[in-house]
Amino acid sequence: MVLGGVMMCVKIVLDSAMNFKRILFRGHSWTLFQLDVLVFAVVDLISRNYVLAAIITFIVTWVSATD
Repeated sequence: MVLGGVMMCVKIVLDSAMNFKRILFRGHSWTLFQLDVLVFAVVDLISRNYVLAAIITFIVTWVSATD
């Protein structure tokens, strides 16, 4: 492809191992842990049921990790 007299090359790479997604979370484990604790604490405070809080925390973590 030529754009304004400059040759441009486009490469599409399939990342089946999801390495790009893994690198996005690198270095953010403390922040993600704090989010998990906050979700657990809020749900436990509202529902007064720690089992429900654990299940909802797991679901929120799973959904946020599968984006």
